[in-house]
Parts: sequence; C-alpha cells; structure tokens
Amino acid sequence: MDSPLVLDVIHSTKSMLCNIRDLSQRTHNKLVNKDFDEYFAQISSLIEQADLLLDGFLNYVRSTAAVTRKDTVNTLIEKTLEKHHNKLEAKNITVFKKLEKELPETVVPDEHMEFILDSIVQYANTVMPFGGEIAFSTKSSFVTPRPTFATAVPMREDYSRRSVQISVTYKGSEERFKMEMKSLPGHPETAPNLLLRLVNLLVNEHRGTIEHVSDDTKAKGHIVLKFLSDRRQELNRQSAGL
Repeated sequence: MDSPLVLDVIHSTKSMLCNIRDLSQRTHNKLVNKDFDEYFAQISSLIEQADLLLDGFLNYVRSTAAVTRKDTVNTLIEKTLEKHHNKLEAKNITVFKKLEKELPETVVPDEHMEFILDSIVQYANTVMPFGGEIAFSTKSSFVTPRPTFATAVPMREDYSRRSVQISVTYKGSEERFKMEMKSLPGHPETAPNLLLRLVNLLVNEHRGTIEHVSDDTKAKGHIVLKFLSDRRQELNRQSAGL
C-alpha cells in the first residue's frame, strides 16, 4: 500500500465532506420547511459517520506504516549529548566524537537505546571532575556465531552478522575523581554505579554486552557496548515504539 497516496486520498475525501457539510448547512438555513429538518439531520449523521471512519482509517495507516530506520545509534548519541550540553559545559567537559558513517541498525528499540546512552552520559558527567573529557566512538564489525544445533558443521556465509560497538571514554584529574566516587554514609553504592547496573540489565535483555574498565587511579574509564545488528531495514511503527 502506497501510504503517501492513501493519505492524500483520505485528506482529499475529508475536504470534500467538509464542503458538503457547509453547503448542506447553508441550504438548511435558507429553508423554512420544517419537514426538511429530518432529512438534514440524516445527512449530517451520514457525514459525521464517514468522517469518523476516515479518521479511524487515517490513524490505522499511520500506526501500521513501516518506518525505514537509518543511522539511529549515531543520531541518538548526538541527541543525548545535545540534551546534556549545558551540564557538560557547566563542568567545562570537552566532548569528542568519532562516529562511523552508515552504521548498521541494532536490535535494540530506540527508547531503550536512548535510556542506555542517556544513563552513560549522566554517569560520566557525575563522576568526571571539572575540566574532564568524554569521547564517543562507534564502529561495526562482522561476527560469525556458531550454530547451536551442530557445532561441527562448517561455517557458511549465511551465519555472518554485523555487530555494532559503542565506546565511551571519560577522564579527569585523579584527586577530584576519587572524591566524586566516594559513597555517601549508609549507602553501599553510589547512585552513578546503580544507574550503570540498570544499563547492564537492559543491555543483557537485548543480548548485548557491556564492559566497564577503569585504570588503577580511577582517573580514566572506558565503557564498551556491543549489540547485534538488525537485519530488518523497515519496522512497523508499533514495534519501533513510535
């Protein structure tokens, strides 16, 4: 179904119904014959029902139309950094980006990926000292998982699948970093660490991996996320969370 054409037909039909409604109203206002009131009421009712049906069909087309996804991960990274721009700027944190062009789509729904990226930026912003640095990079690679039904079967090209890697590096001065990481009295873990645990749960839910490494001084950290790519080029709006 050609959605743009369908939408044009619906809007055009609704416009014609609106004209019919206006003309019938003008005709009714000029008539003094009370017998016509019943017919006018029937005409108005039919117009309202047709308009209601068109609105329902329009919502159906919008909700079921396929959405072509493109460069979603990089777009969400840009969106997240823009969202936290003022907070990062307030701490004089320098942002670096190295994003691979035409990055494949992942199996992670947009709203989940947005939560993951948002949480990581909040985590880094909290633990980094004034004047720190944060760097985002993305890249894709091919993975060839072993078939579970027969490990001795030779690999075929059909099993190959691309993966998407998101790397986040943050750093700053050692003393300020240690001060930021100190837990509050009575709390076994800091809020930033608990936030990362939520991220870890969501990453595992989508069969991804997360690796969080920091150096001995805890003045530098590195978070690496990996997700399988999504072979689908288009998604239903409902499944895409739109």
